[in-house]
Amino acid sequence: MELNDAERRRGRIEIKHMGNILDGENGFTKEHTLILKGILILMLLIHHLFNPEHIVEYSVDTFIQDPLLLVAIVAWCKICVAGFCFITAYGVTKKFINMPQKKPGNYAEIVAVRLIKLEMSVWLIYILAFFYKKIIMNMQLGYGNNNVQRVIYIFFDMTGLANYADTPTINVTWWYLSLFILLVFSMPLIYYAYSKGRYLLLGPVCLLPAVIFLKTESVLYAELLPVAFLGTAFAYENWFEKLRQWNRSWRKLILFAAMLLCGWFSFEVNQYVNFRLSWLLIFFLPILVQEYISHVPVLSHILKFIGTQATNIFLIHTFIYYYFYTEIIYSLNDSWKIYIAVLVLSLAVSIIIECLKKLLRYNQLIDWVCKKVSGIISENTKEK
Repeated sequence: MELNDAERRRGRIEIKHMGNILDGENGFTKEHTLILKGILILMLLIHHLFNPEHIVEYSVDTFIQDPLLLVAIVAWCKICVAGFCFITAYGVTKKFINMPQKKPGNYAEIVAVRLIKLEMSVWLIYILAFFYKKIIMNMQLGYGNNNVQRVIYIFFDMTGLANYADTPTINVTWWYLSLFILLVFSMPLIYYAYSKGRYLLLGPVCLLPAVIFLKTESVLYAELLPVAFLGTAFAYENWFEKLRQWNRSWRKLILFAAMLLCGWFSFEVNQYVNFRLSWLLIFFLPILVQEYISHVPVLSHILKFIGTQATNIFLIHTFIYYYFYTEIIYSLNDSWKIYIAVLVLSLAVSIIIECLKKLLRYNQLIDWVCKKVSGIISENTKEK
């Protein structure tokens, strides 16, 4: 059967559109995400390990001699929190977009699976840390002496809600779990709001925290809400994919200059951890990964490997340098030695935990729980 001119023209358009879609899939990929997570976790270690109090207390030698510059860099690295917030919103939004049907149950299923995977990863490490701290290190858990109270505190700590409940925690840096849980829970609402308001909503949301919380102590979630909306916008509008469609030579040149400017301006704006303004420039890190770092063979592979262990490193590293082996770690004196030691130890413990998961078939258990919960949500959705 022969095609008429209109059909041929339509076919060419569809093929061209499909080519753009395929190019879009190569925009910000899973590999880019892992590389970005690797960078963010390295920034997190800088922010934690070289706290000015630790530097002074343990007389740590740093390669940056100017103390004010060192403090500024260490403080600026906390922007990694905004980076994790951005990539979480981006990833969840992509899952929402790829849903076969836009039903409440589908949104609930994605949110539930995301949280189950996180919670069950936390539970295993919590149990290991609990017994290691109590039995091996012979340290107090800090939950008090009342048994009922202990159970309540343990529940909030294991579920990552201790920061909201204002209860004792086994690991002070796990406050981020509370933020992550609230962010993932609110993603369907953020996605729905953005899909309706799009550009008209993005501007006011970004400016809102700066206006409302300018002179008051704000909730961290409210400060990072613009970052979540920006991550949603990048996924919804395919901005990473659209960048890939620019002329390659001009894109590389323009983006390189823009990244230098963004990096400098981000440091000037956020060096004292001003989360209200972190939305301005946090996207420069993903673009840097997409355009440059991912094309550097050895570096990209190292960062990708670190990114695959990012969750474990986040959950583990504070026990190593802050709770259990502080004196040993900081006795190394040199900042490079301290940094490499904590990174290597965190990676080693993470790998051991992953081997333990395989031995216990823990990942299969997580998958089984996710499938069961997905099935329950699907059944309840069909009944309604």
